Amino acid sequence: MTREDFWSLIEQAKGDEAALDPEISNELFGYAALKAYEFAAERELTARTVAHPAEPVGDPWDFDDEVENRRRLPRLAARYLPR
Repeated sequence: MTREDFWSLIEQAKGDEAALDPEISNELFGYAALKAYEFAAERELTARTVAHPAEPVGDPWDFDDEVENRRRLPRLAARYLPR
């Protein structure tokens, strides 16, 4: 990426900022690196898909059971559950 390309991208981002709703302008700031990469690479990144299991993985247990919480999460239980 040349210096001119960099400053062109900055100017383009400034123009995009004016069109944004002020409520979400900071949220879109996170996409700046993606836009810069796509500009430099002259191609779009494709979204990766992750296969998620249909059901939660692991043993089911009762989160409201204080004894079970102390057994499975001893440090959290020691800190947050009454003694």
